[in-house]
Amino acid sequence: MNKYKGPSITGRRDSGESSPAVDRLDQLVRQAKEGNAEAFQELYRSYGKKILNYVYRMTGSRDEAEDLTQDTFVLAYRNLKFLKENARFQSWLFRIAQNNIYQRYRNRPPETESVESEEIREFADQEGTTEPFRPPEQAFLSQELEQIV
Repeated sequence: MNKYKGPSITGRRDSGESSPAVDRLDQLVRQAKEGNAEAFQELYRSYGKKILNYVYRMTGSRDEAEDLTQDTFVLAYRNLKFLKENARFQSWLFRIAQNNIYQRYRNRPPETESVESEEIREFADQEGTTEPFRPPEQAFLSQELEQIV
């Protein structure tokens, strides 16, 4: 027989009673679904920092994280009527955030940094090479041309 009466994975107690936190979340989500902006603000205060931290870890940019967090809550507000189980609000919200991140970066080309020729010359000077740097293809073609001539 299980003697543990604490919350289960679903947040419900084994005795069939729900915890105050689950009841409060259910109440806030229900009120937000009915159009209560204050209830949604309370949800934002409860989950805003968690979503911001999650998005920041995924993007590495504070500005991107703030934009995506705002987008996440706007989408959540607009689509709250589609949430079937109020108790699953947190996982639903994190899924919206994750999809926003994927959507933002899906069509964006990867960011690359090119090494400027000035940096290459400085490196060559430090290494003591007198020849200017040439890409491998150009060096190979020059070597072939020298052999022919």
